[in-house]
Amino acid sequence: MMGEGTVKMDMVGILQVEKGVEVTNGTVTMMGTTIMVKSGAGNGNGYGVGVGVSGGAVTMMGTAITVTSGDSGNGYGVGVGVSGGVVTMMGTTIVGTSGGTGKGTGVYVGSGVKMGSSETLMMMKEVRISGFEKGVSVEKGKLVMNMGSITVKSGVGNGNYGVGVWGTADATLMGTEIKGMGGKGVVMEGEG
Repeated sequence: MMGEGTVKMDMVGILQVEKGVEVTNGTVTMMGTTIMVKSGAGNGNGYGVGVGVSGGAVTMMGTAITVTSGDSGNGYGVGVGVSGGVVTMMGTTIVGTSGGTGKGTGVYVGSGVKMGSSETLMMMKEVRISGFEKGVSVEKGKLVMNMGSITVKSGVGNGNYGVGVWGTADATLMGTEIKGMGGKGVVMEGEG
């Protein structure tokens, strides 16, 4: 969505694409929506994003996002990537699956291909993230995570963690469970 309008998605299914939803402006509300993305051009090698937000306001309630890198792929996937705007997630599930050496991040907030904004706000309540190398990575803006859980995938590479806070980001975690085999729960290398 690139305009300033409003989009409401209720019980919508978006399947087998590289990018499920892209929001650069306006307001998007998703309720009970299922998004299944495959990293790469159908072969599991490449980059897949469930929901990409660079501006506007996005609300997800009861949404299920699955990122798959394929049977033999070594693709990189992001469940939710945010480089600007305001994102609120409630009761959302973000799962990464891979048959090969695929890895990725459940939620990424901050700079990427598009530079992040210090005004980015990510609110998560009862969100469950699993199957990724990195659960939540925040470089700029503010993250608030209330309850929910992060299960980190082990054995994919170096630097696995539940929550990583870098640069000028702020993160608040309340009642959140982080678990995994190896890696780190929370990594803080911020400037503030």
